[in-house]
Amino acid sequence: MAAGNPQTQPLQMTRTDPAGDPRGERTAIRTQMRGLRRGIDSTTRSEAEASACSHLVDTLESMHRSTGERRLGIYLPVDGEISPLPAIGDLAGAGWSTWLPVIGNSESMCFRLWSEGDDLSKNEFGIGEPLPQQPELDASSLTAVVVPCVAVDPYGTRVGMGAGYYDRALANEDASQSEPLLIGFAFEFQLVPRIESAAWDIPMQLIITDKITRTTRAGGA
Repeated sequence: MAAGNPQTQPLQMTRTDPAGDPRGERTAIRTQMRGLRRGIDSTTRSEAEASACSHLVDTLESMHRSTGERRLGIYLPVDGEISPLPAIGDLAGAGWSTWLPVIGNSESMCFRLWSEGDDLSKNEFGIGEPLPQQPELDASSLTAVVVPCVAVDPYGTRVGMGAGYYDRALANEDASQSEPLLIGFAFEFQLVPRIESAAWDIPMQLIITDKITRTTRAGGA
């Protein structure tokens, strides 16, 4: 499967945690936001993605790392997600390597090295993953992780697709540490006033949309 910018049919991903969503708030958010982002026309989408990716490149380059490797966790967009892929060329030119999430056994997730044009295999959700022979890292070994959002609030609380893979992969990370920097990536309309935090939530330190780059309360704002 060649790399690209896939917009697949709606994914059915549900959280296995029995605590779930007792009041249905996150279910309602997912229904609304997933519908809105899938409905964006191609011109508006392209403009928004170009703007958000410009903010992303500027943010990562402002880290001013003169030594050490620059490893970026990134994702292939599905279900109408805003795409970070337009940033890859500029980031590669600045010395950043890109790593895609890979779902493993026991509902775990790690990251494998990937460059545009590399072959991919599909996981159980139909999402492309780098082939097994590629180098593999845990999230803790990355410099920054760009995390897809269904919705996110100013505190960095994020609603995802509901399966919890990112929360588990990032669970050992402390938001006060410098690595990895956790970046919630979304369209501006996905930024909401407040999401009730759940015990498993891992807060984002930055939010990047097509309009803003914002440090969250978790990140020190």
